[in-house]
Amino acid sequence: MLKIEAPDRRWTYADYKDWELKPGERYEIIDGVAYAMSAPNLFHQSMLMELAKQIAVFLTGKPCKVFPAPSTCGFSTKRTKATARWYSLTSR
Repeated sequence: MLKIEAPDRRWTYADYKDWELKPGERYEIIDGVAYAMSAPNLFHQSMLMELAKQIAVFLTGKPCKVFPAPSTCGFSTKRTKATARWYSLTSR
């Protein structure tokens, strides 16, 4: 994982939306630091699909959904009853 540091700034989701990424290029921003992400290997994808299948079966009939593909997501800074509330954004 390649770490992209900017000593005098912290990257934000707003910065990420402005980046001109090549097809297949992915980054993760953790605590203001951008990390280049490589494509997952076949073992990882196999485990991901099995886990997604098991969770989807459990959630059948419930108002939740499973999305086992790379997507843009962020975490809310607001504290709620849940420890972390997240939202998924399907487009940049």
